[in-house]
Amino acid sequence: MFMKEEIQKKIQILRQVGIEKILSDPDTRGLFHEVATKVFGENCLNCDGKIREKFVLLLTKTDFMESKYKLKKDTLISMNSPDWKEDISNSNLTNEKAEMLLNMSLSYIKLFEEAPELEKLKKAHEEGARSLSEVGKVKVVLTFSEELIALKGIGKSTAKKLIEKYPTKDLLIDALSNDDDFSFLGRFEDAAKDGLKAL
Repeated sequence: MFMKEEIQKKIQILRQVGIEKILSDPDTRGLFHEVATKVFGENCLNCDGKIREKFVLLLTKTDFMESKYKLKKDTLISMNSPDWKEDISNSNLTNEKAEMLLNMSLSYIKLFEEAPELEKLKKAHEEGARSLSEVGKVKVVLTFSEELIALKGIGKSTAKKLIEKYPTKDLLIDALSNDDDFSFLGRFEDAAKDGLKAL
């Protein structure tokens, strides 16, 4: 990523020399090309019309930090929803817009050439993640009580009785391996023992 101060200095030079010098002087045109590529993500070296268009944008642009995201060459994403009507290309792509797209659908990742942890995002999409917010989510850790209730044949009341006698999973597993007496579970003893085999 290039520094904000560095790009601002180069833009200031281009503003001072003006559009005619940019078009006529190869060195200044090269500087313009470098800046336009970094700021807009587009190659403007060979098209005078595009150089004029981008020069006008440079005169008004205030945020010159490079986006962490870059679309593949010539990619245009047309958003046409009630909340977002816009054509998105590298010339107007911001970090915020890229992240909004990827939160709408991670399938957009295939249109990006650059993104933080691009390969991780592609892999997450292949594995079924549907949005940026789903990438790298930590699996929910169940409490001991929830884990017991999730087992076949063990309801809330049985789980409560088990936890009263064996407050940790390790104690319960030891009790099972030592063939402890589970008669305190009454008529649910056999179903509970079968369910506890999954621990």
